[in-house]
Amino acid sequence: MQTLKSQKGIAPLVLLAVIGVVVVGVSATAVASNGSKPGDLLYGIDRAVEGIQLAMANAPEAKAQAQIALAQERLQELEALQNAGAAEDKIAEATVRYEQHLEDALAKAQEAKSQGKDTEEVLAIITENTLRHQATLSDVYDKVPEEAQPAIQKAQEVSARGFEEASSAISGEKLEEVINKVKTDIPTIEDKVPAEMQDKIQNPSVPTNTPEGRP
Repeated sequence: MQTLKSQKGIAPLVLLAVIGVVVVGVSATAVASNGSKPGDLLYGIDRAVEGIQLAMANAPEAKAQAQIALAQERLQELEALQNAGAAEDKIAEATVRYEQHLEDALAKAQEAKSQGKDTEEVLAIITENTLRHQATLSDVYDKVPEEAQPAIQKAQEVSARGFEEASSAISGEKLEEVINKVKTDIPTIEDKVPAEMQDKIQNPSVPTNTPEGRP
């Protein structure tokens, strides 16, 4: 009888140990999958973890920040694909995912604005990131095969529109701060952006009008 009781007491401990091993294994797999690119064995796990992270970001401004971070991750994948000499369709898939994350970030910023929340900070983050993205996309454009360049060009256009939308909705002082920060980190940024962005980068303190109905 005593032996039976001991076995019953051990069973929950064994179950907890098994659960612990599973949790550690899943966590280790998630860490290993981070940085994987489309086509890699662990890429699906990486995307699943991203979905969980988005679900955990409750407020729209938090979701906007999460989406812009994922847009940056898609660009890193794009660079990895370019370096690996990936096919045109893989590069196009990465750019489409990038564009979707950026558009979702802007939509969530708009949602936060409609709820009366202060969106200056999150829009400044989107402004800074889209400006930095232009440098990355410009470099990738110069390196990919000619047949892949239209996809990169479209991503550049989406990024430029995102920059215009976000930068037009923050104060001139904040915009100047963001642009000066990027210029310090990327001295050649003015050479890497389209013509329509150059005036704002050269004169960030000039007041801009927020488009009707936008953040």
